[in-house]
Amino acid sequence: METQCDFAVFSFVKAMVKMHKQPKILRYRKDQRLLQKFGCNYEVGLQFALHVGWAIEGATGSEHKIDVSFLGPHIEELKLLLTATKQYGAHLLLSERFHFSCSSEMKTRFCRKVDRVHFVSHDFLTDIYTVDVNMNSVTPPADKSRKYPSGLLHENDIDIKR
Repeated sequence: METQCDFAVFSFVKAMVKMHKQPKILRYRKDQRLLQKFGCNYEVGLQFALHVGWAIEGATGSEHKIDVSFLGPHIEELKLLLTATKQYGAHLLLSERFHFSCSSEMKTRFCRKVDRVHFVSHDFLTDIYTVDVNMNSVTPPADKSRKYPSGLLHENDIDIKR
């Protein structure tokens, strides 16, 4: 389980870094329509929350359109955690249960405790953690033919604050 959780964290960090480097995404920062609507500091961003728990998957909808739904108490906790990413200005938040399932190296080298929170609506008290990624140090590749590294993280691609 530790390896799966560690790989999940690195996968989401890698996705954030790749998105921050993509020339097509970076062009949105200079789009005048978006700058007028959202201001000069506009950038495309993603927020992620990782949690460990159970859920029931089911199909809902009609004959013409079917949606997949996930139900369970851990889905609600995950939704609350995802909402908290905006409140804390974090790209990635990890629940206490997820953090507990990570390896000791992941916990000590890469994770930082953000806060202990009480989600009143669900009477849910937990610690939340993040992985600090300095997106300002991420630069797009100068050589457009350059392939991204095949490893999970590469020291030239990302600056993880410790």
